[in-house]
Amino acid sequence: MSMRKIKVLKLKPHTRFHFGKSSLDRDAYLSDTDTHPHSDVLFSALVNNLASVTDDQSVEEFIDAFKENKIKISSAFYCLKIDDKNEFIYFLPSPADRTSHIDIDKYDQIKQVKAVQFIDSDLLGAPVEEWKIVGGFALSNNTIDRLSLKEWNQFKLFDKDFNTQVRVRAQSEDNTDKDPYAVSFIQIPNLEHLKLSVHFYFMYELNEDIYKKDFELAVNLLKYNGIGGERSSGYGSIDEVHEKDVKPDFKSIHADADTFMSISKFLPQNEEELLSLSAYSHSIRGGRKTATQKKLKYVRMIDEGAILNNVVDGRIEDLSNDSDVPYFRNGKAFLIPYKIRSR
Repeated sequence: MSMRKIKVLKLKPHTRFHFGKSSLDRDAYLSDTDTHPHSDVLFSALVNNLASVTDDQSVEEFIDAFKENKIKISSAFYCLKIDDKNEFIYFLPSPADRTSHIDIDKYDQIKQVKAVQFIDSDLLGAPVEEWKIVGGFALSNNTIDRLSLKEWNQFKLFDKDFNTQVRVRAQSEDNTDKDPYAVSFIQIPNLEHLKLSVHFYFMYELNEDIYKKDFELAVNLLKYNGIGGERSSGYGSIDEVHEKDVKPDFKSIHADADTFMSISKFLPQNEEELLSLSAYSHSIRGGRKTATQKKLKYVRMIDEGAILNNVVDGRIEDLSNDSDVPYFRNGKAFLIPYKIRSR
């Protein structure tokens, strides 16, 4: 019996994160950052956490559980806690078909909606006319009322900035460059004056209780190991981990649902799964150097927010290149029902 739950990764105001983007060189990888932890990054963090405290066989079984869909995880997204009510508002990736329901001659509206990265979960399937757009976010009227935001047009979930740093040692024997370079980061704002706080969350699904102990251990170790940058450099700190129930609409893939949205990075495992996509964007992952790899392979992944007309599985890909040490990239699909509401 599958069980879907939410893990809230509690953050302190001003915490910084760097989620590097794939690039041809290290400097470019550092000079930009994703805005949230994708499912492949979260998967790697959980595997590394477990590997730090247990044996190789347990880690292999943990990875196999993901391959066999006994454990599933979404990407991590933003959530808002209403501190004085202990209530949460969850954000989802903006659906990939968000502009397809707008008249083609409404160019300004298309441009504005296309820029939205995250939507209030209450807006999933809602007409874009109901979206209250603030920069890269869309809020529902219900959320604006719940948050008592008189100036909701100033709403934000993160700031983005960069630091200039200097290498203390060369990257390789062939590279002695020590010039300054930029490291981009996101920073969690302090919303205490609004009685609000910003955190990350992700959904997960366990299909066999035998993996619960290792999964809980790997997740709780995020408090000590962090995610998204080195904690020794002041990045990636997770304060606490809490569990919450999933909204009823997202608890499972309903038998009567015929359209779905992926809330994880997704690697189609065959042509049939690729043809299930009705709207999507994609991005390149991998390609960088690691401590154990000369250079990882590149892989093209379907982004969160993809719309599908069938339930798909996805796959986990080994990006290692001529190495005995595997480097797995999680491309398993985590789907929620997606139904367009009438205007």
